[in-house]
Amino acid sequence: KNNYYEASQDDQQNVRSFIARCLQLQGSEETQDKSFIRNKIAQIVSLAFVRDYPQRWPSFFVDLLQTLSPSHQSVDIYLRVLIAIDIEVVDREIIHTQEEFQRNTVIKDAMREQSVGQLADTWYQILTTYETSNPEVVCMCLDVIGKYISWIDIDLIANDKFVTVLLKFMTEPLLRE
Repeated sequence: KNNYYEASQDDQQNVRSFIARCLQLQGSEETQDKSFIRNKIAQIVSLAFVRDYPQRWPSFFVDLLQTLSPSHQSVDIYLRVLIAIDIEVVDREIIHTQEEFQRNTVIKDAMREQSVGQLADTWYQILTTYETSNPEVVCMCLDVIGKYISWIDIDLIANDKFVTVLLKFMTEPLLRE
């Protein structure tokens, strides 16, 4: 958390490569790590994200989206990373310094400009792909949407395709809450 920023560019690139490899491993069918390990990996990714995005790692979300595969493990770690990013950048229950607040504003502005549309598209794909086969993933995706909706363009979610899916979920006991 503290030494990464002062590290050389080579060391920082090694950390990014390590992160990409961790995400690939966590997304593979063979990996069945405990939830707390997946959460810790997501936290590490989010800490590198807040240090580097958007200036030194502008392709973060492109890189993150490239780790997605059809496996539910891949989707699970992707959603955990988005939750960890929300905790570091947006969560209002965490008191931030003025410097962190300014950093977080820059991050959210860059995300709005560059990647939130793509993220919303992946959320829709996750909701429709896993609605019957993996309600836990769908619930986690709904949790992510709930966290991000307060600061992204509402039209990304409040539209015909999302509302239709969300209304259908109201009839499913596992997804309703």
